[in-house]
This record gives sequence, structure tokens and C-alpha cells, in this order.
Amino acid sequence: MKMKQLLLAAGLTAVLGCDSEGVVRPAPTDVRMFHAAPTYTALAFFREAVVESALQYGEGASLSFDSGPYDFHLESALAGVPRRELSFSGNLSPSHNYTFVAVAPGGQPQVLVMSTADFSSSTTAQYTVVHAHPSLAAVDVYMVAAGTPLAGVAPQGSTGFGPMPATFEVTPATYRLHLTPAGDPATVLYESVDIDVTVGSDNVIVISDPGGLGTTSIDVTRVGGGTSRIPQLGLGSEVRVVQSVDDRLDRDLILDGDTAMPFLQMLPFGQLSGYLPVTAETHDLVLTPVGAPGTGEANVEFAPVPGRYYTGLFAGDSSSGVAGRVFAEDRRPIHEHAMLRVMNGAGLFGDLEIFVEPPGTDLSTVLPQLFFGAPNISPRLAVVPGTYEVTVRNPDTLSILAVSPPLALDEGGIYGVLMLNAANNSTVDLDYFYDFPP
Repeated sequence: MKMKQLLLAAGLTAVLGCDSEGVVRPAPTDVRMFHAAPTYTALAFFREAVVESALQYGEGASLSFDSGPYDFHLESALAGVPRRELSFSGNLSPSHNYTFVAVAPGGQPQVLVMSTADFSSSTTAQYTVVHAHPSLAAVDVYMVAAGTPLAGVAPQGSTGFGPMPATFEVTPATYRLHLTPAGDPATVLYESVDIDVTVGSDNVIVISDPGGLGTTSIDVTRVGGGTSRIPQLGLGSEVRVVQSVDDRLDRDLILDGDTAMPFLQMLPFGQLSGYLPVTAETHDLVLTPVGAPGTGEANVEFAPVPGRYYTGLFAGDSSSGVAGRVFAEDRRPIHEHAMLRVMNGAGLFGDLEIFVEPPGTDLSTVLPQLFFGAPNISPRLAVVPGTYEVTVRNPDTLSILAVSPPLALDEGGIYGVLMLNAANNSTVDLDYFYDFPP
């Protein structure tokens, strides 16, 4: 661990402790960084003028740099323009590890700063549980074997929102992490899948707000090298499907070869189905003509992440081929932005240009925001709130295939536009979902 490293470094300073100019470097310190502010897309952590890590929501990083005093900064971007949200100072000790967690209660960015003494043990592992969920009350933390009644044991720790984590040690074994309201072991808010604890490990767990990203109200993430969510036991996902095959006929959907009970029956052209639950494992979704389960027109394999929403899209030409894809959805409202996604089911065309501009914009003076074919969906576009038209153009002929009416995109809104083959097979129809009025 770090103390052993310091002793070794002290013994070798004369040989290895200097840089190329003979300057002795300070001992290193370790810093974990995590983005837990769901109303912001990307946030960048700066150490002085250096970008140490640029993180999307739910991402983390584990870094090491010289100990000592620093000014740190957190930056976001509005319409692509960087903006400094806050600054803070810290004198980082080589005998401690640090965790910085970006949060935004009420839309106001903050950084929770926590430190723990450097940990070394040949018999136990350490856990630091950070509460970074502004709307969640204080919780008790249990790490127990599967099936253990919580009422019969004491929690390993308790923590509320802020920079006062629960830190404790456990002996190596297989555990499940439980969160309950403080003082209420009968109400389980979260139970993890099995966690194998290894001796000597120093683990940081962050409880955060999904912010509408999926079906859950709590996310739990292990932050460090290989940052990853810890799935909730038994939690599945939900998927919906739209088909836009050019013949405009109804279709059936078969899940995992279950032809006796179609996943969806008689799915109409161009209509998003309701959400249906699926388990968090690899699935195969097959599009077939109605009542002909043995005639697969297209299939797509997908492995959903627990607690997330997905949309499947099938599109193409019934005579030359249909294709399908499944996309993860993201319903987080973003601070000072409207969010827009465009789904292309117009399979009779190649790649198309999509413009998102104020009404009356001369398209010869701007570039398309999107350029892609079917079946596909765009990334989320962060748009300054206002009124826009969505225009679809053929890049080869420059002919306009579709123009939306003026669309009001409000701050915090989530909007979706679905492109479909028109009945005349020569233009594109537009449909609207998410926060657009029905």
C-alpha cells in the first residue's frame, strides 16, 4: 500500500527520487472522481489549469498525481461553450485517498469532497459509502450474506447526503449490500447482487440519483479503476418496439424463440408499442409477418442493463431486406437545455440530412446537425430552448423530404422525432414522442 511505497521511495531518493532536473517530486496521492449530477451531460474536473477528467453522467475515474495544495475547478458547457461552475481548494496528503463527487441539488453544482486514511490490511477490506442523492433521506448500510434478516444485525454504517460517508471494514466473503431508511431495517430500498469482497481492497461506493435515466430511483456505483454500477437484485429492464417496413402491414415480434406466445402481436406500422418487461440478460428479438412465426424478416440481439428503458426499431424494404436495432433511452432533463433525439425508420432511403433550426433558416447557410440512415437513432442533442423546425433532406438531390411544424422545445424537456416512410414511398413522415403533446 501507499505507506510501503513511501518507505521504499525514501530509500531510493538518491537514485530515483529526482526528475531530469534533479528536483525531488512530492509523494503521490490517489483521487477518485465521479459525475453524479444527472441534470448535466458532461462535467470536467480541473486541477489548476489541467483537465484531469471529463466525465459523462455516471462515469468515474481513478487518478494519481503529486500530493500538495491545489485549486480545483468544475466546468460544464452550454451550447458547446465551456462554463466554470465552481472552484475549491485542497491540500492533498500522501497518507490519504480522496473522492470528489459532483452533484447538483436544485440544479446548483456542488462537489462533495471526502478523504480516508490510506488503508492497508491482510485480513479485511474497507468500504466507503458516499451518499450523493439529494432527494434521498439518510440510509443505513448493511453488508451481509444473502438471506440474512436485517432486523437481527446492526448496520455497518449510516450516511446522509453530503461529504460524511459511512466507512467500515468487512472480512472477505460474498455479501449483498442493502440500503434501508435510517432506523428502519424492514424497508429495503436497495439490495445488490452478490459482491465478492477481496482482502486488502479499498472500495468507494456512491449512492446517486438516476434523474429519470431509467426505471430506478437509486443508482449504486463502485468508483475507481473500472467504475461500474452494482446491479439491484432481480431488477430487469423495459423495452418497446416500432416497425416501419415499407408495405405498412402489421407485424409480430418473437422474443427468444417463443413462437407460442409472441412478445408483441399485430404491431401496427409506425406506432411505438407500450413498454414490456424483460430480464437483464441477452435476448433475441425477431420480426415476422403476422401469424407466421417461422418466417423471420429481421432479428436483433440485445443485452439490456438492469433498470433501463430501451426502444427497438425495425425498418427497411420488404422486397430487399429489413433490419433492426435496439437503443438505450435516456430521459434525464438537462439544466438550461432541451434534449432532442431523432429516430430514423425511413428505410426506403439512404443516409439523410437532418436540420434542427429556427423557422425560416436558409439551409444553404448551415450544416445539418445529423446525417444517418435507417434503422438508427441520433445521440441526444442539447438544444438551447426555443422554437425550431426539423427538416429532412436528401443529400444527393437536395430535395426536402419532410419539414415539421414549428416545435417549441422548452428547458428541461425531452423530445423525440420519428422518421417514417410516407405512403407515397417518395417522402418522409414525421411523428413525435416523449414530451411532445400527443
